[in-house]
Amino acid sequence: SGAILFNKFMPSKEGKVVFISGEDDIAELQRRLHWSTSNLPKHVFERIGKNINFVDLADTFEAFTEKDRTGEVHMTNSVTNLISSIKERVSSEVDLIIVDPVSRFRGGEENLAVDTTRFVQALQMFTSQLNATVLCLHHVNKGAKSNGTGLNNARGSSALVDGVRLVMDLNLLSEDVVKKQY
Repeated sequence: SGAILFNKFMPSKEGKVVFISGEDDIAELQRRLHWSTSNLPKHVFERIGKNINFVDLADTFEAFTEKDRTGEVHMTNSVTNLISSIKERVSSEVDLIIVDPVSRFRGGEENLAVDTTRFVQALQMFTSQLNATVLCLHHVNKGAKSNGTGLNNARGSSALVDGVRLVMDLNLLSEDVVKKQY
């Protein structure tokens, strides 16, 4: 929207966002957007509506990478097709691409570094072709709840953490931590 965030962070401009969804359909995405923005000022709400674009892939199989007969993982045509579609529908002036969730768009073995690296390279195609930031939502491993926060919580190979620029781990704070820190 280009509006101030938390009365502290002022963006330099409003920006175009493409949300690529592998789990939720357009109706669900629009419902969530409505409820999360319904208390915003009208002009901010309108700018968000103008700048967000949903790509619903919930009922399709559009992996960005796939394993071939020899066991090698390669980027699929889905990446170039999506980039072309985004350029046609939105423009090449996209600021942020959200991919939700990672698990719906990757082929190969989640725990193999080489397969994960190919997936990160597929994500980099969006960045290089559209000059956009890519934000991926990814599930945590089974031990994350008891491990607290940390980079080892990302499910699968650590090549994902190594290959991307920033990893943020969202986790519930224990009552002790809340009392101690806040």
